[in-house]
Amino acid sequence: MPFAVRFDPSTRVLHSSVEGVLSAREVEDWSRALHDSTAALPASAEFLFLSDLQGYEVADQDLAVHKRMREVHPLFLAAHGFALGFWRLYGQTPPAPSRSGACVRVAHLHHDLHKMERYEELLASPVERFFRDRKAALEWLAAS
Repeated sequence: MPFAVRFDPSTRVLHSSVEGVLSAREVEDWSRALHDSTAALPASAEFLFLSDLQGYEVADQDLAVHKRMREVHPLFLAAHGFALGFWRLYGQTPPAPSRSGACVRVAHLHHDLHKMERYEELLASPVERFFRDRKAALEWLAAS
């Protein structure tokens, strides 16, 4: 399967990964898996989020499917009270939180060094960072 969603209760990290090319159906399954992964969280629960897009290349993806993919993490995280920097970048207001559990820190992981450096420059904050190295991303999340 080109995506995976896994919650590690010992670290409170929700891992979301995409690799390869996804069909429109797989994007919807991925979105549903994210929401299902937090369905049982108590309202007061806090979690950390690792967005792992290593191995995903936009150029290989159908454009309409890619546009939908770009909404999955921002909408999921907004539902949990976390506004990604992309909302600010595009001058948009995220939807109001609507789900139990709050995301408090996000690490983005991708293999494109230049993309991650640029996003780090434009969008990084004390609660959102951009990485190429998985170990560094997990260490940063753990430091919260």
